[in-house]
Amino acid sequence: MPTDGFINIAATTAKEVCSRFKLESGAQGLLKDDQTPRQFLELLIEKELYLDAIRFLAFALPSREVVGWACLCVRHAMGQDSAKITAAQLAAEKWVSDPTEGNRRAAMAAAGAEEYKTPGACLGMASFFSGGSISQPGLQPVSPPAHATPAMAAGAIMLAAVMEQPEKAQDKYKIFLQKGITIAQRAPRGSRGN
Repeated sequence: MPTDGFINIAATTAKEVCSRFKLESGAQGLLKDDQTPRQFLELLIEKELYLDAIRFLAFALPSREVVGWACLCVRHAMGQDSAKITAAQLAAEKWVSDPTEGNRRAAMAAAGAEEYKTPGACLGMASFFSGGSISQPGLQPVSPPAHATPAMAAGAIMLAAVMEQPEKAQDKYKIFLQKGITIAQRAPRGSRGN
């Protein structure tokens, strides 16, 4: 288990996480062999490389936690206006609370109904790609690509930050990253009996 307080992240080094996705060139130069995930994330935030920080954390967290984090961020971005909450977002939130096969497939169907154009649709797709087969029921099972859930969750977070008041995106990224750090510090859901 990592010793940097990120008990919900299994990787012991930042390099291990970064092997799962492509860092932008500015962030690549900051990556060192012996950095923990927390050290690297904090450096990315300090250097205001927020998009790399969001991608890094998305690829570090377990699937259910990363989708849960993205749901929190999208909710935050939508504010108090419940009319902005989409069916795909609600379906993804339901999957996070109860990760059944039926809820996973319902999240994908809701994302398709939104034509994959909203932060909520990204959440729905992130839920769908979290595990199980991505082929139709009754057909030969096909595993989802390993990168799909964290990439879709990161996309939802980034899109939520710029959908309204894009001039405030930097501030939203900081808030969103703090929410993710809180999740990284929690015990994994399975260890709490969830």
